[in-house]
Amino acid sequence: MKHPVLKWVFMGSWLISALATINVGLAPFGFDFFRTDFMLTNMYNLMAPIHYVILASGLVSLALFVMSLTGHCGCSKCNGKC
Repeated sequence: MKHPVLKWVFMGSWLISALATINVGLAPFGFDFFRTDFMLTNMYNLMAPIHYVILASGLVSLALFVMSLTGHCGCSKCNGKC
């Protein structure tokens, strides 16, 4: 993560992925943030873009995972030896 913008993109994707995963994990307990009255009444038009952002975050996180496994994470600490 040599470039500061990439660092923020990666950190943001991890945060969004974590929050989406927590939401999915809470579904068996009866809580789904996307099915709350607030989301269904006030944010209904933003549901599709929110899902696209979550999808993009998941793809970025998966790409970083694969890059890390192959030793090409791009961080300055390991120099390609992750």
